[in-house]
Amino acid sequence: MSQLVLDADFRAFADAPSSSVEGALIVSRLIRPDTDSEWVRGELRRLAQQVGSSTEPQYLIDSLRAEGFVGAENYRDIGNSSLEVVLRSHRGIPITLAIVIIGVGEHLGMRPTGINFPGHFLVKLGGELFDPFTMQRIDDARRKQWLGRSNVSAEEAFMPATPSDVVVRMLNNLVALAVSRGDPTGAIELTDYQLIVASERFPIHVNRADLWSTIGAADMARHELNEALQLTSLATQARKRVEEKLRELGNTRPTLH
Repeated sequence: MSQLVLDADFRAFADAPSSSVEGALIVSRLIRPDTDSEWVRGELRRLAQQVGSSTEPQYLIDSLRAEGFVGAENYRDIGNSSLEVVLRSHRGIPITLAIVIIGVGEHLGMRPTGINFPGHFLVKLGGELFDPFTMQRIDDARRKQWLGRSNVSAEEAFMPATPSDVVVRMLNNLVALAVSRGDPTGAIELTDYQLIVASERFPIHVNRADLWSTIGAADMARHELNEALQLTSLATQARKRVEEKLRELGNTRPTLH
């Protein structure tokens, strides 16, 4: 699939981000251009039909666990970020397994919600939290334990994720994998799509600055940091960090290519 087509898909999604499943399918096509989107939609319907008419959250989770859905052993396999691969293998990372739950739950009229918990995507069903990776409910004791490790407020830690948030976070995973492969240029290309979709662009520009710095493109890094500055208020800690990064770049020599 060409970059122009993907750009158009991401822009169309950004204009009407109504479905986490549809957003995940666009990300899937980044990984596998031949993603069978109709099969994915049909499989989610099939799983919902198999669950039946029950709208009991625990029953849905138990049913998916009985189908074999669980966390992948090879956590860093890029296929874990493809919704089609996860639906075929029944193995994935928290966010793609969460999208399976969300997709099935929506067919059952359950109004599931993704939760943007730091470092581990969660799902909320019927007022209860579930860990998609283990397909288990998170009780109050475990919830408090996780919150204590997160170092953020409960409001921030358990913030609902919009479909756009889901796509940005899925792309974050792909960016991290590209960096781990020593491919900062590929990571930058992925952040192009994040800028199309994200409602909060500040952290993306800062990350892009770091990526440009990695390949010695100081002028591009400065551009990204200046873009970030336009998105911050005066006298904030975030602005001070960006200004410090700009000063550090001012002390570096340009790289000749």
